[in-house]
Amino acid sequence: MDRIEQRRHERYRIDGPPGRRIHVVAGGLRHEIRLVNDVSVSGLSVRMGTPLAARTPVSVELDAGDLSIEIKGAVVWCRVRPAEAGAATGDYDLGIEVFSPTVLLSAFEGDLIPTGTP
Repeated sequence: MDRIEQRRHERYRIDGPPGRRIHVVAGGLRHEIRLVNDVSVSGLSVRMGTPLAARTPVSVELDAGDLSIEIKGAVVWCRVRPAEAGAATGDYDLGIEVFSPTVLLSAFEGDLIPTGTP
């Protein structure tokens, strides 16, 4: 069954790892984000080693040395990542809706590359 595309905002990809540490905090536990797949005004798609259930409240923490940002949000979807050559097994892709979208895009300023698609 195909997933129905619900995104309404332009997505931005990040060319290479962002120059900051990023974690998702859920239930008091910090989970390292291995990769940011894309970012939009409404949220982000990330790759992690831990699955989180849809509707789980989370905080996305970004640490760029002298600047730390915490953005509240919730997991919208989570799926296991198919095995790929060179990819770690047990990875999950998660969609996270954020409640402060302007802060999110500002936090990634300089790393964003428009994809041309919503």
